[in-house]
Parts: sequence; structure tokens; C-alpha cells
Amino acid sequence: MFVRKAPANSYLFPFSFLRLMLRFGGNLITGFSFLEGQLTGLVANCGPLSAPDAQKGAHFMELCDARDVPIVFLQNSSNSAGGYLADI
Repeated sequence: MFVRKAPANSYLFPFSFLRLMLRFGGNLITGFSFLEGQLTGLVANCGPLSAPDAQKGAHFMELCDARDVPIVFLQNSSNSAGGYLADI
């Protein structure tokens, strides 16, 4: 769990991340934080995405869009889906 949070922690104000939808779509982290003083939505994947992950991301993006909150995407591509050829 520490590895998933490490990249985002270097950009965020300390203790400002509010994680949403914890029990749904486990390979996608969504939440709000303050980035340079502005409320920002954060979306980060931590593995291959499934249908529940995609639905979670879509709901979160709709929530941010309805409130005019900018979104930052952090991607972790680990090639775990089948190596180099799966990325082509």
C-alpha cells in the first residue's frame, strides 16, 4: 500500500488527500486534494483496470466536471498484462 501512495505524496500538501470510493474498483485510486492551493481531483491506477475500475473513474470524473474541479491523472504502467507485446 505504501508504494501506491508514494508518487502522489510528493505533489500534494501534507494530509490534504481525501480518498473516495474505497471499497469499489480497487485498482483505481480516486480522491480530492489541494495542489498549489487549488482543489484538485486525483485519479491514479495501480494495476490493470477492470470494469468496476472504469465505472469508478467515470463516476469520479462526472463528479469533478459537475463542480468544475480540475483532474490530475497518475498512471502506473507495469507491463503485467503480458509484457512488451501487450503494450503495442
